[in-house]
Amino acid sequence: MKYQASLKTQQRILALFAENKEYAQYDMNKAVNKDYHTVLRHLRRMEKAALIKLSRTEASTKGGKEKNIWKLTTKGLQALLFRNRDNSDALEKLIQLYPDMLLAFKKWPLFVEAGLKEKMLVVLREALYATYLFAVQAVSIGLQVKFAGDETIRQTLNSSILYTPLFGVDSPFHEQATIEKLITTYKKDEELRRFINDCFKRDLEQHQRTLEVKKLWDTFRSTDNL
Repeated sequence: MKYQASLKTQQRILALFAENKEYAQYDMNKAVNKDYHTVLRHLRRMEKAALIKLSRTEASTKGGKEKNIWKLTTKGLQALLFRNRDNSDALEKLIQLYPDMLLAFKKWPLFVEAGLKEKMLVVLREALYATYLFAVQAVSIGLQVKFAGDETIRQTLNSSILYTPLFGVDSPFHEQATIEKLITTYKKDEELRRFINDCFKRDLEQHQRTLEVKKLWDTFRSTDNL
């Protein structure tokens, strides 16, 4: 019961960032109906879990302690997106609020203009299931720093949203006409072109390494014949 109450408080704090990119610590106790020390305790836990980070401090108007202003990390945004994954309006609001967090969000107006918004929302949901559950699993086995860090999550989400749909048979873009429209949208934008080209380069390098290892494997005789 105590754990559930604690989790609920953290979720309410996280939800504050669905409306505001930054939030003052001083104002949080009223917003979540908890006392200052309870909020502070949860903020420290959320910071340790890399869900939020201190954005800056502001001088107090009353001459007291400086105000701590908090913001989401990419991991925190991922968690917030996952919580709202079945609510298209909430997802779009987060996309519009955090265009600087993900390249896919920064370029979202291009998908809207091309008539691809609904398909991209499906892709976003699929990416959230894949990446968020992976991150949770990574943390559960002690791989948080190496595999579930902020930059890794950003790269993985962008790749899952922008690159993976080009290949999936079950992707919303499996039809020729829609995949061509998606590629055309990418080709019109320099940043998107560069990102996709980098993804291709990475995969081709990995494929080449796979072929090299396979060739090495084939040159060795089976130990059964030694």
